[in-house]
Amino acid sequence: MTNYNRNHFLFVILCLFNAVITLAQKPDPDGTRQADKPCEPAKDYAIIKKGETKCLTEQTMLTYLTLEGGTLIISGNARINNLAINKGQIIITNTASAILPSMIFNGNVSLINRGSVTYTGNVTMINGNNQIVNETPESKMNWGNSELNLGGRQSSFVNNGSVVLGTLRLDSKSGKTVLGPNAALHVVNLVNNYSNSIFVPNGIATLTQSGYAQLSKPLTSHPGLRICLGSNAKLPVPTGTSTGYGSATMLDKTCNETSKH
Repeated sequence: MTNYNRNHFLFVILCLFNAVITLAQKPDPDGTRQADKPCEPAKDYAIIKKGETKCLTEQTMLTYLTLEGGTLIISGNARINNLAINKGQIIITNTASAILPSMIFNGNVSLINRGSVTYTGNVTMINGNNQIVNETPESKMNWGNSELNLGGRQSSFVNNGSVVLGTLRLDSKSGKTVLGPNAALHVVNLVNNYSNSIFVPNGIATLTQSGYAQLSKPLTSHPGLRICLGSNAKLPVPTGTSTGYGSATMLDKTCNETSKH
């Protein structure tokens, strides 16, 4: 690779990462972008293709929906039991709530939540350029006991509000989890396979862990990440290549600051 191509590649990566950081710093609390525009209702077994936008504006339950490059906007109370995704975008407005099934983000898929989302299964990111954004301080996501697997290239998970997860698996070398000021991330189990996967660019964010941690690489270089360990939490076994939670600020069982780990 020539110096020009290498520098260009690094520039593109930097731009993508800066865009993720911006989402964590400047959410859209009023939901004034695309999600507020009127559109055609999404029907059961519909296929939303590239260039198309469909909406769920009322209390709705769909058996099956396919997203093939288009946009789905949820502004009511919606439940989707099966959702196949081949590129595209899902937007949940600030007045909406959605119950979504297990999903595979197979590249160029984004989910932006300004309201409330409950997942009934695992969410897995593969290939590249996937993102999940819990956009505002009031936004909520709940996986229950299910897992978010942040895999693939340049995948991102941005949380500005509150997220509950069964297992957070950070398995993307170029993927990033970005937590905004005062964001809360509650996990049972935590798995990290790459160095410095979690960023807190401004302020303080809290990660609460109640189960086990497998940290083969240091979790973060940001002291703004506070780790609160529950009474049943298990610390990671030290290895020769990992400093566990990295530069995070460790809290005691009552979530008061103790030290860095």
